[in-house]
Amino acid sequence: EAPNLEGSWIHRLTTNYRSGRSIVELFSRSRYQSGVTSAKGNDEHDITLGGEQLSAVNLFTFPAYVPTDEEKRSEHLPASAIIESGVSSVHVLSAVMAVRLALMLATQNAGKRVIIVCPYNKQVRLCESLLEPFNERHPKQGEPGEVRMVEVASVHRYQGGEAEVVIFLLNPSARTQKEGKLWIGNVSLFNDPHLINVGISRAKDVVILLAPEDNMARADYLGYHLMDDVMTREVTDGLDVAWTTCVELEPKLFGRAGLTDRIAVLPLRHMDVLRTQESQQAGNDLVVMHNKSNLNLIVLRDLLMEGIEQHEGKEAGTEA
Repeated sequence: EAPNLEGSWIHRLTTNYRSGRSIVELFSRSRYQSGVTSAKGNDEHDITLGGEQLSAVNLFTFPAYVPTDEEKRSEHLPASAIIESGVSSVHVLSAVMAVRLALMLATQNAGKRVIIVCPYNKQVRLCESLLEPFNERHPKQGEPGEVRMVEVASVHRYQGGEAEVVIFLLNPSARTQKEGKLWIGNVSLFNDPHLINVGISRAKDVVILLAPEDNMARADYLGYHLMDDVMTREVTDGLDVAWTTCVELEPKLFGRAGLTDRIAVLPLRHMDVLRTQESQQAGNDLVVMHNKSNLNLIVLRDLLMEGIEQHEGKEAGTEA
């Protein structure tokens, strides 16, 4: 809320000229008592994924959990584990899913701007590292119809920005419980209403909310969780909204299920070369080695780029 200063007046904007109807209604109903409307008045766009047009608002989910102290001392953590990193945290599985999703959207919707927005800087840097091979080959500002690089930013830094597609990666925190936090078990969720509004309202055509899933029954949808006062049935009624679980999403993104089996999360210790070789023999494609302050990525086979280069080549051949 803006401060009410003596002798001043406040004029609140009531029309959004950036986003489609459902995106505007989503944050307007949940944050502004339906006081903001979309100048576009519709959800028309041409953003597709796998040949199918996306809904204006999409909730995609991923599993996440806080490992026990005993699990943290083990030789191997699941990719769905939340890794403490200094005063922040990272979540490998959701970063891999967000980056793969962004790469597919960027190459299948050439010329469109795609950005991943994260609440925490450590998650931003993890996504940037995963995107580096792709972004080195593509411009930030390309010609019309040219595939552009995928940008990544923290939600704080992206205030004022906009893109045709925003992937809002709501990776969880492993910090201890604090008043005002929203929880699934012992998983702390990002729940800042102002910054959630910022992340959603940056999208022009499509917003994808990538959030932790749970098993709580809410009306007729099970296994979805995102801020109970944002993605409720009352808020989303009549809007162009789609929900997709991780189980449904993995085959669409990677051609098959079992993504967690392709990622090894290991503590940084001696004999890393040997352990990397063992991970490769076990069928892992990506190895993430970590401690409290470092995160090292070792790509054994680039599961993120599978099929991406072929799609780019096909697009180039079509244009020629």
